[in-house]
Amino acid sequence: MDAPVKIGNGRQFHIFLGLCKVDNLRLCVEFKANKLAAEGAGEDQKQPIQKDDSLGEEEEDMDEEGPDTYCESTKGSSNRHAPVTSY
Repeated sequence: MDAPVKIGNGRQFHIFLGLCKVDNLRLCVEFKANKLAAEGAGEDQKQPIQKDDSLGEEEEDMDEEGPDTYCESTKGSSNRHAPVTSY
Protein backbone atom coordinates (compact mmCIF):
# COMPACT_ATOMS: atom_id res chain seq x y z
CA MET A 1 0.00 0.00 0.00
CA ASP A 2 1.41 3.39 -1.00
CA ALA A 3 0.97 6.21 1.44
CA PRO A 4 2.20 9.74 0.72
CA VAL A 5 4.88 11.07 3.02
CA LYS A 6 5.80 14.75 3.25
CA ILE A 7 9.50 15.36 3.83
CA GLY A 8 10.12 18.85 5.14
CA ASN A 9 13.83 18.97 5.96
CA GLY A 10 17.20 17.39 5.27
CA ARG A 11 17.12 15.14 8.34
CA GLN A 12 13.83 13.57 7.29
CA PHE A 13 15.15 13.08 3.76
CA HIS A 14 18.30 11.38 5.09
CA ILE A 15 16.14 8.96 7.11
CA PHE A 16 13.99 8.29 4.03
CA LEU A 17 17.12 7.44 2.02
CA GLY A 18 18.14 5.04 4.79
CA LEU A 19 14.82 3.24 4.36
CA CYS A 20 15.56 2.86 0.66
CA LYS A 21 18.46 0.56 1.60
CA VAL A 22 16.01 -1.84 3.27
CA ASP A 23 12.91 -1.64 1.05
CA ASN A 24 12.07 -0.60 -2.48
CA LEU A 25 10.41 2.78 -2.12
CA ARG A 26 9.12 5.13 -4.78
CA LEU A 27 9.87 8.82 -4.56
CA CYS A 28 7.79 11.59 -6.10
CA VAL A 29 9.31 15.05 -5.67
CA GLU A 30 7.69 18.47 -5.72
CA PHE A 31 9.82 21.59 -5.38
CA LYS A 32 8.41 24.89 -4.16
CA ALA A 33 10.46 28.07 -4.32
CA ASN A 34 10.42 30.23 -1.21
CA LYS A 35 9.85 33.93 -1.85
CA LEU A 36 10.78 36.88 0.28
CA ALA A 37 8.06 39.45 0.82
CA ALA A 38 10.31 42.20 -0.57
CA GLU A 39 10.66 40.50 -3.97
CA GLY A 40 8.37 41.51 -6.82
CA ALA A 41 5.22 39.56 -7.61
CA GLY A 42 6.14 39.13 -11.28
CA GLU A 43 9.17 36.95 -10.58
CA ASP A 44 7.30 33.67 -10.93
CA GLN A 45 6.52 34.47 -14.56
CA LYS A 46 8.72 32.76 -17.11
CA GLN A 47 11.22 35.03 -18.80
CA PRO A 48 13.48 34.17 -21.73
CA ILE A 49 17.15 33.60 -20.98
CA GLN A 50 19.37 36.15 -22.67
CA LYS A 51 22.87 35.28 -23.79
CA ASP A 52 25.61 37.08 -21.90
CA ASP A 53 27.74 38.88 -24.50
CA SER A 54 30.61 39.28 -22.04
CA LEU A 55 31.79 35.68 -22.61
CA GLY A 56 35.27 35.44 -24.05
CA GLU A 57 36.07 33.46 -27.18
CA GLU A 58 37.79 30.76 -25.11
CA GLU A 59 34.64 30.12 -23.09
CA GLU A 60 32.49 30.02 -26.23
CA ASP A 61 34.89 27.52 -27.85
CA MET A 62 34.62 25.26 -24.81
CA ASP A 63 30.84 25.07 -25.26
CA GLU A 64 31.29 23.65 -28.74
CA GLU A 65 33.48 20.77 -27.53
CA GLY A 66 30.60 18.74 -26.15
CA PRO A 67 28.18 18.45 -23.26
CA ASP A 68 29.12 20.06 -19.97
CA THR A 69 28.38 16.96 -17.91
CA TYR A 70 29.64 13.48 -18.48
CA CYS A 71 30.64 10.42 -16.53
CA GLU A 72 33.94 8.60 -16.99
CA SER A 73 33.49 5.85 -14.42
CA THR A 74 30.71 3.54 -13.32
CA LYS A 75 30.78 5.14 -9.87
CA GLY A 76 29.23 8.33 -11.24
CA SER A 77 32.02 10.82 -10.82
CA SER A 78 34.60 12.38 -13.08
CA ASN A 79 37.61 14.59 -12.59
CA ARG A 80 35.74 17.65 -13.97
CA HIS A 81 33.08 17.72 -11.26
CA ALA A 82 32.82 17.34 -7.51
CA PRO A 83 32.41 13.78 -6.19
CA VAL A 84 28.86 12.46 -6.12
CA THR A 85 27.66 10.85 -2.91
CA SER A 86 25.02 8.14 -3.03
CA TYR A 87 23.12 6.94 -0.01
